[in-house]
Amino acid sequence: MNTITHRQALQMIRLHGGTIFGVKYFKKDGELRTMACKLHASKRAEAANKTGRKQGPNKDPFMVKVLDMNAKDRDGNPGAFRTINVATLIELKIGQTEFKVGN
Repeated sequence: MNTITHRQALQMIRLHGGTIFGVKYFKKDGELRTMACKLHASKRAEAANKTGRKQGPNKDPFMVKVLDMNAKDRDGNPGAFRTINVATLIELKIGQTEFKVGN
């Protein structure tokens, strides 16, 4: 398994965000989460971004909004939005390639 930095992981997520990728990271409460997600999620993502919290110019670039492919939203539709803190990422899988994420 190749090792990449958090910054490289962020670049790879942005580059391959339209496809489903896997992540393993620590949530804010310290719980480990494994998730299959994608970055760009059509018009639903645009609608959620318009109705969600406003993000100012000081938004943390390591906080990435994704669509969790295994969860359901409040209306029962497949996919629910989550925010990943890339700084707490420990594994990233894009296609068949897995990366260990470290400093």
